[in-house]
Amino acid sequence: MRKLDYLLHTSPGNYSRYMDRYCQRLTFQIHQETYSKNSMPLLEKQRFRSELDIYLRSIHRNTFLGPVVLQLDFFPKRKNPPSIHKLAKNYIDLLYSKDANNCRLPLKDDQQISMLIVNYHVQRENKAPSITLTMAPMRDFILDLKLYQHIRNGNSFSEDDGDYFYDENDIFDHLEPYDENEMESAWDSLEDFRKLANIVGEQSKHSENIRVRRVQSVTMKGYDIMPQHLALFFDELYQTNTIVDRIFTDHRKWVISPPIGQLRSLGLPYKEGDSEQFKKAIEEIVEKYKQRYSILTPFLLNVKLTILYVPAASHEKDLDNIARQVIPIITDILKPPTELYFDIDSLPKGYPKHSIIQYQIVKLPRSN
Repeated sequence: MRKLDYLLHTSPGNYSRYMDRYCQRLTFQIHQETYSKNSMPLLEKQRFRSELDIYLRSIHRNTFLGPVVLQLDFFPKRKNPPSIHKLAKNYIDLLYSKDANNCRLPLKDDQQISMLIVNYHVQRENKAPSITLTMAPMRDFILDLKLYQHIRNGNSFSEDDGDYFYDENDIFDHLEPYDENEMESAWDSLEDFRKLANIVGEQSKHSENIRVRRVQSVTMKGYDIMPQHLALFFDELYQTNTIVDRIFTDHRKWVISPPIGQLRSLGLPYKEGDSEQFKKAIEEIVEKYKQRYSILTPFLLNVKLTILYVPAASHEKDLDNIARQVIPIITDILKPPTELYFDIDSLPKGYPKHSIIQYQIVKLPRSN
């Protein structure tokens, strides 16, 4: 068997390729308090770049030249840490050359970032402040998604000899199976509890909220974006004007702006005066959604937000700036709790009571 066939069409070959991609990821951690752009002392900025420079040289890593996926994990220690939407901008600006004084840095500029993931670790007290940066080429991320999709669909590899057949249910046993009756079951549980409360008198509000929370969770599940959806966005297989290409385009549009419900896609503000209109449009969309699903008030779920961004043909916006525009509006309307619902005493004093705990922004290629 040719080496190329082995790598592309066998289970061990695909595993070997995956591990090669995994080893190319950049992971850097620094024990440092978290700062927004305007609050970070100059010495702390210099220390961040210095330690990153030392790390990159130690692993012989040069600057990434193409699109990348960037994940930032923030572990604040001090009270009143910066809000999640204010953090990424500061640290992204430290990743490419602006008065770098010959420091080796991982990026040429911030427009290389095709996917930005930010995790805000504020639900429990952190033992020490730290920031973790993980970066990988976007092409590797897409290949990982497609490998995931291939395995998740139960497909085998054409050159496997039978020794590598697997049960995808065993591999993905940590994922909750799809339950078509989940919504009905959640509502039945809540309504039964409320009927019992009317008969026997006042019941525990906490017990009722557990059931409300389950209904909210099932309601929001309908808008989950699955890994296989993201893989389709970057699929370059279909470039001809065939029925298959049209099906792919329609599926892409459906995921970006689902026709069911009140959520829809919006254009980003680019010129003076657009920001206020943009804010009002988001407020209107989310308020209508809350009115349609009154069970979402008050909101009891921790929120992880995904933003799909298709750049304009003539102008491209930095992903961290999109976060700064969108996240405060969503937080203000939904007021999602920061605390862990089943451990409400875990939230440290001085940490925000209402915050999104994770967001990811995906820059999608334009479709012609």
